Amino acid sequence: MKPVHAFTLLETLVAVTILIVSISGPLTTAQQSLQSAIFSRDQITASYLAQEGIEYMRARRDENFMQNPVVPWTTGLSSGAQDCINKYCNVDFSNLTHTNADCSSGTAECTKLYISPNGVYGITASGNTQTRFQRSVKLVSDPLQPDQYSIFVKMTWQSGRYTRTMELEDRIFRWL
Repeated sequence: MKPVHAFTLLETLVAVTILIVSISGPLTTAQQSLQSAIFSRDQITASYLAQEGIEYMRARRDENFMQNPVVPWTTGLSSGAQDCINKYCNVDFSNLTHTNADCSSGTAECTKLYISPNGVYGITASGNTQTRFQRSVKLVSDPLQPDQYSIFVKMTWQSGRYTRTMELEDRIFRWL
């Protein structure tokens, strides 16, 4: 009688363990790469949306100057319910509008941004898809230089179970 060559249970367990370890390494690397790509995508989107907040303030300054060069260049940015000076406000660049929302205090909720079917971000919910991003913008005056303001943009978004934030600052001047 010839001896039968078969795998023992121990040899089978060792083979399965080696197979699992050899497969789980690349899968873990792929998962971490995917998480990094998603984080990078969100960070780039937040950066562009923050820059758009700064461009909104520049566009309002330019529009004010073109309509009437003798009125203060902060006209429309410092009036009652739409006050963006020393207070955070939500801006909608596509409609060149803004609303007051002091979302920095923790008592008020910033308006979530929505994306239209053609890829334009704004604060209008009608017909648009809600995103995970929130943007708030404020102007802070410089008492020593009345023709200069600092623009602060704060972006907040949910990434998994973490809340991410990005802050951007720039200066704006009365250029004429």
